[in-house]
Amino acid sequence: MANFDMAIDLGSDFVSVLTKDDDVLVKQYNYVAVSADGGEALACGNGAVKLYKNNPQSVKLVRPMDECKIKNKDYADCYFNWLFTVLNEDAFDNQRARILCVVPGGANANEKKQIETMFVNLGAKAVAFTEAPKAAQRIVSQEYKSHSGIVADIGSAIADFGCFTDGEMTGGFSLYLGGRQLDVAIKQFVEEQYNLHIELPQAEKIKRQCSLYDNNVAQILIEGVNYESRMDDKVEVPIRALYDVIANYINKYCVLIKSAVRSAQPEAAEKLKLGGIFLSGGVSKLEGIADYMSKNTGLSARVSSYGANSVIYGARLMLDEVFA
Repeated sequence: MANFDMAIDLGSDFVSVLTKDDDVLVKQYNYVAVSADGGEALACGNGAVKLYKNNPQSVKLVRPMDECKIKNKDYADCYFNWLFTVLNEDAFDNQRARILCVVPGGANANEKKQIETMFVNLGAKAVAFTEAPKAAQRIVSQEYKSHSGIVADIGSAIADFGCFTDGEMTGGFSLYLGGRQLDVAIKQFVEEQYNLHIELPQAEKIKRQCSLYDNNVAQILIEGVNYESRMDDKVEVPIRALYDVIANYINKYCVLIKSAVRSAQPEAAEKLKLGGIFLSGGVSKLEGIADYMSKNTGLSARVSSYGANSVIYGARLMLDEVFA
């Protein structure tokens, strides 16, 4: 009986799955909808978010996992049992499923063991792990034909960096500063500067319209609740006004990258400089981020066309060698 191999990216906001022989990306919210009174699981994934939006008073959303940390075992079991049924129930009933899990670079052995145990108990035949920068490097090396450089996978909660020399990861580091923290910063800025209360999902939408080009003269219409009048209000905010908020966070990435190059051995440092920076993850889609990071690090910077899905597509390329 043939094996059923799959790659799973255990992201903070989404869980993404690609199987070896199917090009259809399954991407679901990392949420379980539970009843507000008793905590009974009602729905998982995208269905959970939809249920919550339709019933915000009687339903709440919980994350069964956050990156690679299981926050609630019962909800995690429920979520992945549902997800695996959606994918291919027979693969798990007949012990054919082999799973490659993408985890942050800082994931420890205990966290991985908990995930492995959970998947094996749900019916997986084998479970393996790879770090997010390694998976991202596989797809960007295919795109840009470069095997040396610094891969920065900037996700929702974590920015994961890997230094690669001739395809081998020679160093890595993580920063718990991703898209969520940018959303919080935007929310605080709007509230402090414009006296307007907004929710985090709206801050995320605003972030997508921001730019790291300081000459952008466009404006964003922001709607919220005025703190003084307690009434619905709206204001037009220049994108340029948000520039410093965004740049402050991206500068932290630039500082770490420059430090990584300085601390590398001379030969490796030259290869890192030659390869430059490869950006993946949701934050990589910020307008002007590659030019901004290039200007502030002195290295070339390029963005993977796979964006937030770079890691899962890179992980699928690794299936054959992992489960050889």
